Amino acid sequence: MCKKELLQLDFESILKYFRVHLPKRCRNEEVSRHVMKLACSVTLKKLKKYEAEFTTLK
Repeated sequence: MCKKELLQLDFESILKYFRVHLPKRCRNEEVSRHVMKLACSVTLKKLKKYEAEFTTLK
């Protein structure tokens, strides 16, 4: 999925993409763990910041 397609999705769909679809593409267990670790390390404060940035981009 490219940047243009991601920007067309709503915020929850983007989160679902990174949580569900991206790890399925990374069948390598090591890569999947790394992606999930990054996704889980996002704090609520960062999430609000990303949501605000996303809203301004859209």
